[in-house]
Amino acid sequence: MMGMVRYGPHWLKVQTATPEDASSVKESFGTNTKEIAAVPVSMKDSVSSKPLSVGGEAAELKANPASDFKYSKSDGKVTITRLKRKKIRGKVVIPSQIDGLPVVSIGYGAFGGCTGLILVTIPSSVTSIGEDTFGESFDLAIHAPSGSYAEKYAKEGNIPFMAD
Repeated sequence: MMGMVRYGPHWLKVQTATPEDASSVKESFGTNTKEIAAVPVSMKDSVSSKPLSVGGEAAELKANPASDFKYSKSDGKVTITRLKRKKIRGKVVIPSQIDGLPVVSIGYGAFGGCTGLILVTIPSSVTSIGEDTFGESFDLAIHAPSGSYAEKYAKEGNIPFMAD
């Protein structure tokens, strides 16, 4: 099975290891390795733009429900102001709409303190992301459409980016 694993600031494309693979990986990484969960498929293909892939296809990412966020509505548009669950681990998928209105902005510090957040998917509808939005999310990567505002934000903030 194929997938993505975070290794420092990088996302690696990996394949689950068989018991036969484990011995060769232990030789490469040392004998103190107790259990091998995944091994890189190849260094050429290690960095990928498709997160959470299975069998080479990008996994479908379901948006978090609106109830996971605090948000405001103004002029027929939505701004995410806070993630309600600060102790979240893993990924968050921001919906493109809430209550039938487009999500166009993520406010200042909206995800601040979410230290377990490693992947946030941002829809193309978002055209504004506040300063320090992801404060203390040190292992974060952003997943969004190529050419989106989220890509620009990630590159300016030196945050790993993965395009659709």
